Amino acid sequence: MIGPKGVEVNIGIFYRDMTRIEYRHIRGVNLRQSLFNRFMSIGQILVSTSGMDTELIISDINRPVYFTEIIKNRLKGLS
Repeated sequence: MIGPKGVEVNIGIFYRDMTRIEYRHIRGVNLRQSLFNRFMSIGQILVSTSGMDTELIISDINRPVYFTEIIKNRLKGLS
């Protein structure tokens, strides 16, 4: 979920794993799509923080370009 204060991902049915990153901690947003995924309009959004590794991966999201731009625009609003 892309909310007003940050990005949050909930995974699982029986065991729930929730990861939330506030926009002020996000240092980079990248999009990953294969050729097939581009045709299907699905992909992965990779969100990184000040650490070296990707902190959050939003997988199999519809319209990933649109949602990547939303996150980037909200990050611009913080500067």
